[in-house]
Amino acid sequence: MQGWYSTNILGNRDGEVLDDPESFKTKEESKKSVLDYILQPDLYPQLYKDICHVVRINYYRPAATTRKAGTTSTSSAGSATRCS
Repeated sequence: MQGWYSTNILGNRDGEVLDDPESFKTKEESKKSVLDYILQPDLYPQLYKDICHVVRINYYRPAATTRKAGTTSTSSAGSATRCS
């Protein structure tokens, strides 16, 4: 796997709180640690040691209580797979 891109659009209080850079940094580290826990790059360095993991959380007030999430992963073959 070459990369994992996850995005969330939040219109509720969670989104408003995570709009603060310090709050977002804590959430970003938490989300990235979950993927490390699942993939175990220390055990499988040939597969996951150089993975690019991007986390985006956007506050969009008009979304109100709606939460939208999406994930895209890219394999070594270069094809992208979108999971929502």
